[in-house]
Amino acid sequence: MIRIKKLIFPVLSLMAIIISVITYWSVKGDNIGTENLNESELLKSKRDIDNELIKIYEKENLFLKEHTLKVSPSGKKSAYFKHNLVMGSGDIWDRDHASVIVDFDDTKETVFQSDERLSSLEWLSDDEIVVYRGCGTECMQAYIVDLKSKIPRDISIGVGYSWSPDKNYVLAYHYSWKYGISVANKGDEFGRTIFQITRDQPPDGSGLTNKTQAIWSPDSTKLALIIRKEKEEELEILAFDILSNFKLLLHNDLTSNEFSDFRWENNKILSYFVNGKIIREKI
Repeated sequence: MIRIKKLIFPVLSLMAIIISVITYWSVKGDNIGTENLNESELLKSKRDIDNELIKIYEKENLFLKEHTLKVSPSGKKSAYFKHNLVMGSGDIWDRDHASVIVDFDDTKETVFQSDERLSSLEWLSDDEIVVYRGCGTECMQAYIVDLKSKIPRDISIGVGYSWSPDKNYVLAYHYSWKYGISVANKGDEFGRTIFQITRDQPPDGSGLTNKTQAIWSPDSTKLALIIRKEKEEELEILAFDILSNFKLLLHNDLTSNEFSDFRWENNKILSYFVNGKIIREKI
């Protein structure tokens, strides 16, 4: 919404120019025939349109950089989105591609290109970033890009990706015909799912299916999950040992369907609030 508001006035100005040019040449063509159009005037009009497009894209890219700029863990590199303009198209929304730019020591390099569906990015390390692209209902692609090779690896296991602290595992959520989570290992090039908990949506719907929440332990060896119980309008808490093939370590019911501040206090203690009271679970 913010981005639309920032672009609305320059876009309207550009549309006015385009309409004026079209109207002018339509009238002129009716009077003298298209074969007699002044070519230099036509080229000038096209240049005016292109110049307006360039101004709009410059403003848009400044906005994109400001709102997508992410700094690497060392603080030495930054990455951001940039939209590239298709010159001469006359269409503000006709983009050739969207690029991911990495800035290091004042050297700007394009490391990934796709289309306008790119939504966000984050650093996994100083040499690796992940770029997210929306691809439909409950569909988000995660492109892991090695900055040296520029070769992306694609993971597509759900939406709302969340990486373990050591960046070796990633989980994603499901919400459409099933609800739950899937987990993948970063080393699996095609996003092979190594662990999954999904349950059928209840026939009459349930607000509890939107309360699924998963969190990694600080040392990345455990995964905790709050999720709607299968076939019951209640929530349960689960915890798993990742290094033991996701062995179940904890399975308790929540005493209320309203909870907050679900977190790991350390690698062995989970906590959350229910009705203003803190609940701790020892793993």
